[in-house]
Amino acid sequence: MGRSEDRQCDFFVSYTKTDEAWAVWIAWIVEEMGFQTMVQAWDFRPGTNWIQKMDAGLQSCARMIAVLSPDYLKSVYGAAEWQTVWAQDAQGTDRKLLPVRVRDFKPSGLLATVVYTDLLGTDETTARSLLEEMLDGASAGRAKPDVQPPFPGGQQSRDRPRFPGAPPLDQDAVVDGEATVDNVTDLSYFRRRGSEDSADALDVELFRRLITEFSESAELVGTSYAADTPEYSWTRLDVERQLTQSNSYLERTSQYLLHAGMSDDLATFTLRHFIHLSASTTSAFSRALDALEAGQRPSRRHRLLDEYEAARQSLEALLWRIHDELMTVQPPSGPR
Repeated sequence: MGRSEDRQCDFFVSYTKTDEAWAVWIAWIVEEMGFQTMVQAWDFRPGTNWIQKMDAGLQSCARMIAVLSPDYLKSVYGAAEWQTVWAQDAQGTDRKLLPVRVRDFKPSGLLATVVYTDLLGTDETTARSLLEEMLDGASAGRAKPDVQPPFPGGQQSRDRPRFPGAPPLDQDAVVDGEATVDNVTDLSYFRRRGSEDSADALDVELFRRLITEFSESAELVGTSYAADTPEYSWTRLDVERQLTQSNSYLERTSQYLLHAGMSDDLATFTLRHFIHLSASTTSAFSRALDALEAGQRPSRRHRLLDEYEAARQSLEALLWRIHDELMTVQPPSGPR
């Protein structure tokens, strides 16, 4: 998304004082991407007329980023700001109002009708990626993926539609108190079983640990390569091992979906799409990792490192989205 040429700024960042740390971080990331923001912490300097400055920002900026929290909803000035922009684009056609949730609460009223970007519980890499997606989507007006989605058809879809609910458990398919895999039609069974019960069980906590370890090692690869330290060699081996484990987990997950009868289910479409994307995203990361060769001249090392960092952030963000989608598909573990 390019910067608006007929505006003094691209994004007005609206927030309440308690969320200033989030607001300035968001503004910094947005400006790193080449846009101009107006944010109170930076632009409303002593001696300026605060109300006049706010009005000027609302008039001159193309869009507003509203930093959502319970305190923001209670703020009189915050409400005046976002309601002004909402009134200019009540249907959301021009995507003038871009809410970003940073604390745990459920927007209500008019704000509940506007799709927000959720940064709650994300790490910095994921949050940055989500902001980039938000800005790209605001410009393009859609979120078409770069890679073709997997074909949702199959023999089953050609034969007959699947019942969207969960059928009752067939007692004939229960052996010693345990349901057989072929009889289970939702992933909660796999999650409840736990990895200690079966090699086939789906352990989302294991996936979380894999992503966390990969993220730490992959970041260390970049810093050690930049500093040309001995850590680079063994950390790179760690990354390759962890990446292989993550790919194996995703492959098993696809098999679970198949065995659970959910390989064509609309409820798992996003999860399956993200898993499909992981192959090309992993390949891009592996190519960037392979390019980090020692003995390069400084200018080339810097370029290779930039390409690696971009590939690393993209892969990490996708893995976390797969993790979050798995948590949505599967209810939290609990007693059976």
